[in-house]
Amino acid sequence: MTMEASIVVILLLATIHGCRGGPNEKRLLTNLLDKYNTLERPVFNESEPVVVSFGLTLMQIIDVDEKNQILTTNAWLNLDWRDQNLIWNPANYSGVKDVRIPPNRIWKPDILLYNSADEGFDNTFQTNVVVRHNGSCNYIPPGIFKSTCKIDITWFPFDDQQCKMKFGSWTYDGFMLDLVEKTTDGGDISGFITNGEWDLIGVPSNRTVEYYTCCPEPYVDITFTIHIRRRTLYYFFNLIVPSVLISSMALLGFTLPPDSGEKLTLGVTILLSLTVFLNLVAETLPQVSDAIPLLGTYFNCIMFMVASSVVLTVVVLNYHHRRAEMHDMPGWVRTLFLLWLPWILRMSRPGKKVTRKTILMNSRIKEMELKERSSRSLLANVLDMDDDFRSASGISYAPTYTSNLTNRYGSSGGVGSGLGGVGGNGGRGVIIGGPGGGGVGPGNSSTLPHFPTSASYHQQQHAPVSQQQSSGHHAEPSLVHGNMISANAQSSTFGSRAGGFAIDEDSPSTPYCIQAQRDLQAIIRELRFITSKLKKKDDENDLIAEWKFAAMVVDRICLFIFTMFTIIATLAVLFSAPHIIVQ
Repeated sequence: MTMEASIVVILLLATIHGCRGGPNEKRLLTNLLDKYNTLERPVFNESEPVVVSFGLTLMQIIDVDEKNQILTTNAWLNLDWRDQNLIWNPANYSGVKDVRIPPNRIWKPDILLYNSADEGFDNTFQTNVVVRHNGSCNYIPPGIFKSTCKIDITWFPFDDQQCKMKFGSWTYDGFMLDLVEKTTDGGDISGFITNGEWDLIGVPSNRTVEYYTCCPEPYVDITFTIHIRRRTLYYFFNLIVPSVLISSMALLGFTLPPDSGEKLTLGVTILLSLTVFLNLVAETLPQVSDAIPLLGTYFNCIMFMVASSVVLTVVVLNYHHRRAEMHDMPGWVRTLFLLWLPWILRMSRPGKKVTRKTILMNSRIKEMELKERSSRSLLANVLDMDDDFRSASGISYAPTYTSNLTNRYGSSGGVGSGLGGVGGNGGRGVIIGGPGGGGVGPGNSSTLPHFPTSASYHQQQHAPVSQQQSSGHHAEPSLVHGNMISANAQSSTFGSRAGGFAIDEDSPSTPYCIQAQRDLQAIIRELRFITSKLKKKDDENDLIAEWKFAAMVVDRICLFIFTMFTIIATLAVLFSAPHIIVQ
């Protein structure tokens, strides 16, 4: 036999010899429990209460059910009391100082969880009670406790919850059983297993004495408050960040050009994406109606923002595709979207400068064009010629025509205006100038044909047909082909810039002049029609451009407003919470 084997045998023999207390422990248990009454309260004096020291060791937070408001924990109870019927002398029993006795064989306090939500109410495991020779008993039953807990989800997911576990005797009042705290530090959390969703802040305890309506005696209880804080890292990166990203994508819809054809499609797609996302995370939110969670409020704000962006996108597209023949721009729209908002947003149209003066004078543009028509425009001079010929080529000429011309251009001398001039002293003809502004000479001209005045034309209309034909027989055909209007800018009858023509009372070529006047009037009417169409087209294009610019302004102001709304809503949610991120 080797030395190592000899040592092992010696240790085994020593162990067997140390276990020879078995008969003594049996005899001790027989003596202790033979006449023991489990219903007897173990005190020497019946007027004294049994002092029970109570403690709680929290091992794990299993679940927090916000909907049913139930907290499930794994905890150990720790009860100490003194049993006067379980005292012995260890010397009489070969040094046996403590024994383990099942709890149903001795008296134990009926400590229960008052706010238990378990179906069996008491779900503790019945472990043995450690009894020492001085009568002290230590009972540590573990259990899975389901306790009611008032869940406040106002600040979800940045919320703290305080769940109470109230322990006390169910039948013994304060005069028969005095429950005291084992330590002043509250529950023991040295062996706590961390939870992935909740962070344990502390387990303070409080001893209270309450009087119930059923009984006049006081009842003592010890309440442990489990203070937990939700870990927000999961919710922050899985709920808040995706919501911010989706709302930011909604802002991109205001930067997309309306002509791309995808502006409304983008907004509707983002709205549907957010709806699907919220349906997925709806199961994560507490399904209670006691309060609106902070995260739910934020989601509602984001949903409202995205839906509003879709509505305003429709408004932008409506403005962008408006036509002049269907929609006229109201004055308040012009003032708001073409003047004030572009000035605030620092926007400007290329080549266009819209001011308040131009907007206020917009209604008088046509009147100002008629009164202040520039002589530099060929079309404007043609219109002036048409106005002059309109009065000179009527069926019956008024006697006041000459006086009107005299009042307009002067009674004597030459007028160097931009519209030609009128003969003054000694002249019987009316000279109508071209585009330039020149002086006015004598009325008689041998180089140009003469148009009849009102008197001669009136006489010609009432003359016999033969006389009209006779006078027309001597007329020169070349007058009809344009010799009536002379381009001789050097003549003394016209100004230095343009030619003109005169109407003479005694000219034999009156019918040809009348025909020429009619042809010229037809040409002028065509020019007026063409210019009016061009001007109308320009006005329509300007109005369409104004509507498109108004749509751009709406896009820009919506981009600014919704960006500020998203930033403010996000910061308000984050900074209004008791804490932001708990890892």
